[in-house]
Amino acid sequence: MAKVVKKALDILTILGALPEREVPLSEISERLEGHPATIANILKVMVKSGYVEQKRVRAGYALGPMAYQLARNGPYRKDILALAEPEIVRLARDSGETALLATLTRGRKTVLCVTEGTKDVQIRPDLFLDDDLYRTATGRLLLAYQPEDQIRLSLSCSGWPGKAWDGIENEKGLTKALDCIRAHGYEIKASDPSLVAYAVPIFEGERVVAAIGVAVPAYRRVKGFDEEILRRMKWTASLIGEALAEVRPNARETEGC
Repeated sequence: MAKVVKKALDILTILGALPEREVPLSEISERLEGHPATIANILKVMVKSGYVEQKRVRAGYALGPMAYQLARNGPYRKDILALAEPEIVRLARDSGETALLATLTRGRKTVLCVTEGTKDVQIRPDLFLDDDLYRTATGRLLLAYQPEDQIRLSLSCSGWPGKAWDGIENEKGLTKALDCIRAHGYEIKASDPSLVAYAVPIFEGERVVAAIGVAVPAYRRVKGFDEEILRRMKWTASLIGEALAEVRPNARETEGC
């Protein structure tokens, strides 16, 4: 039973990462390394319960209304998502690279949305859903901009980075790494030989409330690539920050009425 539940959750994760298209059974089975008949049986139950949607026989699958109902009142900064998602979509379209939006809530990283790029070769979108603070560029960047009490909360949840981040096992090593990220104003993670990940902060006033992430195949990282992709990402982050600044005063006025 536990394995079936895990497969069902993995299916929701895959469909949530690809909201713009219907995902065929063959692709879901391949990603989960499961037998198609087994995955089809799980999907059948999920469709019947409303968590997955299949619009016609032999069509692909997408998130159903019950999946969205679960998240409707969640704590994952719907205000940021509403303003940021169109800009994340535009960034993915204009750069050709898959982009994501992530936040840090109560010491844990959450990916709010992922939009696929347009180039022929892309990093698999489900790989963007890694919620590890230390293995991901967005996780490291978000941690760097947290106040001290939130950093300690994250440590209590995740422990020291260790092998996940340059063998960091103490406060001195972590402080040095976080200081370096803040000094640059971005993070680039290139420890995996097959991909490079980038992250930039989104400011709401003086506070970082989210991060934009982009990951690309490592072979595309030629001279000038870092500068260009970071320029696009920072511009997107600034647009989202400006939109948040415009909305925030209006929210305060409404609260005071």
